[in-house]
Amino acid sequence: MMKVILSFYWNVLEYNLFISLCSGIITWMLGEGFTSVFLISFNTTGYVCGLYFYGLFHENDYYFYYNKHLSKIKLYSYSVVFNGILSGPAFLIILLADIAG
Repeated sequence: MMKVILSFYWNVLEYNLFISLCSGIITWMLGEGFTSVFLISFNTTGYVCGLYFYGLFHENDYYFYYNKHLSKIKLYSYSVVFNGILSGPAFLIILLADIAG
């Protein structure tokens, strides 16, 4: 079952990374910091847009997950947890760098 959940997360992550990278690059070109904007977008706007675009372009894929007894709520919950696991250490490193510097 974990393989199926990770498959869903990977599909959402593709959209999330694209949106987060675009927002980070745009702010970097405007003279702001790339990393903080990327991480904030990764956990907020990029994630929500990733779920939206996944639902828009892959709406029939949800039947596959339903057949595996996974509702949208479960899929979204697991992907929030995985997002936190991925971005949590990066947030801590940035926080420690700001405190030290």
